[in-house]
Amino acid sequence: LHHYIIIIYPALSILIASSFSNLKERKAFSDYVLILMLIVEIAFTLMGSKFYENIMFPVKTALIISAIFTALLIISNRLFKKWVTITINGLKFFIITLILLLNVGGLRSEILEKIKLSKNFISPAEKLYTYKRGAEDINFYLNICTEMIEDNNELDRILNEKGRVLAVLRGRNIKELEGYNLRIIIDIPSFKTKDQYLAEIKR
Repeated sequence: LHHYIIIIYPALSILIASSFSNLKERKAFSDYVLILMLIVEIAFTLMGSKFYENIMFPVKTALIISAIFTALLIISNRLFKKWVTITINGLKFFIITLILLLNVGGLRSEILEKIKLSKNFISPAEKLYTYKRGAEDINFYLNICTEMIEDNNELDRILNEKGRVLAVLRGRNIKELEGYNLRIIIDIPSFKTKDQYLAEIKR
């Protein structure tokens, strides 16, 4: 899954720091690169907090750390040797990565526990569906394939064939199913959202 690439960040930070620390005669350009990096970090932090709402990442702390370290990097890039700049940049990404790992670790354990528990309600002979969403986490951790229901017309067709549907859905989609007999079986949180459920849908 995409969030597993987090382990490459420290190495990537060293490579980036090495690239701009070699620019001895073009300090202004290096400063622009650092400021651009800060803008990108702010953008990704805000985007991450929006799309991964279930991760209680301290956004303000991360932004303050990024701003402080960017200022230190600009000073270091002008006054000190290259290894100092590289060390500061590596330390910056290490601290941010550590904060993220500490916040994600406990959540990952909770998610895995709920996903594995949900397997008790899924018969091997019965197909699992998702309602208007992908289910990469469910597919991966339960080692099963799911089929996405894109609209209620498709849901009606499946219900006509099978009588009931076992599906993973989000809380925001529950209102769209008010005309059906919906029974929430268990909540299955993900990194992106808290309100995700395994549910039984009937007429």
